[in-house]
Order: sequence, then C-alpha cells, then structure tokens
Amino acid sequence: MLYSIMLATASGPLVEALRACVRESKGDGGIGTGRPIIFHCQKGKDRTGVLAMLIQSCLNESDDKIIEAYARSGELLGGEDGDAVKNNRDNLDTEKEAQQSGGLVDWSYFRGSPASAMEDTLGWIRQRYGSI
Repeated sequence: MLYSIMLATASGPLVEALRACVRESKGDGGIGTGRPIIFHCQKGKDRTGVLAMLIQSCLNESDDKIIEAYARSGELLGGEDGDAVKNNRDNLDTEKEAQQSGGLVDWSYFRGSPASAMEDTLGWIRQRYGSI
C-alpha cells in the first residue's frame, strides 16, 4: 500500500529520478553504456526499492528477479528491518510497539521488505496503468 501511495502521489519526483538515471547511464552506445549510477535514500528499501523496480522494469528484468532483489534488501539492511524479515511477522507484538511509540500508526507494518510488498506494487501498477 505504501508504494502505491508513493507512485500515485509522487510521480513527478520518480519520473525526475528515472530521467536522471537514464541521463547518467547513457553513453554513445545507449542506455547502460555510460557512467555507472548509484542512488539511495535514508533506509534504502522504500524509495530506493520503487526506483530500482522501475529501472529494472525499463531494462526488461523479470518480475521474479525484481521481487527477489527487493526481498533481499531487508536482510541486507540489518537492524529492525533485517529482524522483521528474519522473524515471523506474526510474532511481532505490533500493538505494544504502537503504544510504546506514542503514535497511532503501527510503524512495524512497514519494516522489512517482504516479497508480497513488491508483488502487490507491480500488480497495482499494471492494474492502474496497464503496464510498467
């Protein structure tokens, strides 16, 4: 759900980021023949994950590979995100965590990078726009 909201409300910055990646990676032989690019955000799984998915889709990467790469990111991040991937999410005491944080939003829902999050996002894009 988070990623569909990002895509629906922040398409301008995402398009700008995609154009910057294409611009920097273009060489005389086309995309991928220029300079390598690196992009990131604070955690490296949400905004970065969506941008990586869009780039991989433009390069005709399969959904399976996109989802696999995204799902690995939580484990690689470590900390709470890595723990959420390693532990069964059903074992997290999310209500207690929400109360302790003093907020109404249960942020533990957004931890980790489960494959289903990217599967849902790819499906949402295709349903809404017809393709990626």
